Amino acid sequence: MVHVNASLEGKLPGMIGGVTLCTLSMPLSTFIASTKGGDSVLYTPWLAKFGKTPDQIDLAATVDLTQTLNFHEQAIEVPASMPRPSPEGSPQLLAARSGRSRRSR
Repeated sequence: MVHVNASLEGKLPGMIGGVTLCTLSMPLSTFIASTKGGDSVLYTPWLAKFGKTPDQIDLAATVDLTQTLNFHEQAIEVPASMPRPSPEGSPQLLAARSGRSRRSR
C-alpha cells in the first residue's frame, strides 16, 4: 500500500464496528490515472479554478477489504489558501466521499 500523506490518512476511520479498515494515500494524479470516468474526471477542471493541479494534491482512502461492511471513503486535502472557510494557515479537508452498506446475511 502507498502512504504519501499519513496526516490525511489519520483523518479517516481505521476501524468501524470492530472491522479494521485498510488506509492508503497517494498523489491525486496517481488516483486519476488509475481509474476511468466517475468523479475522477471532475478533479482537474475543479482544481484549475484555484490554480492547482492533481500533482499538488493528495488523496487518502480507507476501505473494508474483507467486504464485511462494504465501506469505502476518500478525502482530498488542499492548502487553506484556496477560498474556503477555515482557520487561517491550516490545511482543511475539502472533499470526502463514502459508501456504506451492510451485507445481507
